[in-house]
This record gives sequence, C-alpha cells and structure tokens, in this order.
Amino acid sequence: MTDFWDRTYLPHIEKTAKASTNHGYKKIWDQHLLLEFSHFTLNEYKTHHATTFLTKLANERLGVRTIAHIKSLASGMFRFPVPGKASRSHTRIYARRS
Repeated sequence: MTDFWDRTYLPHIEKTAKASTNHGYKKIWDQHLLLEFSHFTLNEYKTHHATTFLTKLANERLGVRTIAHIKSLASGMFRFPVPGKASRSHTRIYARRS
C-alpha cells in the first residue's frame, strides 16, 4: 500500500486538494497509516485489519476527531479507482466501540 500511496494517491491529492488538506493528509500518513499499511498490498488489507487498527487508536486515547480524520483518509484510499483495474474488493473501515 505504500507504493499505492506514493505513486497514485499522493500525486492525486497534491493535484486536487488544498494545501492545508495536503499537509494534513501527509501528516496522517506519516504518523499513523504508514506503519499500519506498510505490510500489506491494497488487496490484502481487509475490514478486520482496519477494525483492529482503529480500535487500537481508540485505546491509545486519540481523540474522536483525530480517529475520524485517519479513518477518512484510509477510506478514501480504498475508494479511489486504480488505473487499469476494472474492479477490486473494497475494504470497509469500521471502528469498534470499547
């Protein structure tokens, strides 16, 4: 997934989003998503991985808005169309309440 971020999603947001959004997304990627996604390809990451990850963030006492921003960026990555792929399985991002 790091390859997808570097080659596809990051260039897309750099072209289409405001500078403040770019800055926020890069910060979220560097601080939270890079380590989580570095061991997976886009198709390997499943809903249960996301649920476990978001639950871990909640247990680390991150704020609700921070977790929502992390979830939003991750969800956007999974909804983004991949060039040359007719379809792919979509991962839904959910957070478990503890």
